[in-house]
Amino acid sequence: MGLGPLIALSLMLFHSPGFSATPVRIQGEVTKHPTLAVPIQKTAAVFVIARRKNTKMPLAVQRINDPKFPVKFDLGPEHIMVPGQNLEGEVFLEAKLTQRGDAISKPGDW
Repeated sequence: MGLGPLIALSLMLFHSPGFSATPVRIQGEVTKHPTLAVPIQKTAAVFVIARRKNTKMPLAVQRINDPKFPVKFDLGPEHIMVPGQNLEGEVFLEAKLTQRGDAISKPGDW
C-alpha cells in the first residue's frame, strides 16, 4: 500500500463575474506530505500543470525553481501552452516535484 500523494495542491480561482476582459487566474499553494523527508535539491523544480478533462496535453504550466514549501503558484494567460486557449471552464491541476528541474518524469520525482 502506497503513501498516497506526497505533494498536494490547494486552490483559489480568481475570475471577474459576468462578461469581462479580465482573464482567469488560478492561484494556490503546493504543500508536501510530512513523510516526504528527503532533502529538496537546489536544482529541484515544482511544475503546476493544468489540463482539460480526458487529455494529456498540458493547457498551462508554471515552473517554480528551487521550491521552498509551501510553494505559492499563480497560473494565468502567460502560462498557456496552446495559443487561443484559456483557463476558463473545467480545468484539472496536478503538481510535480522533480529533483533535477526537468519536465520529463524520472524515478525519484513526485
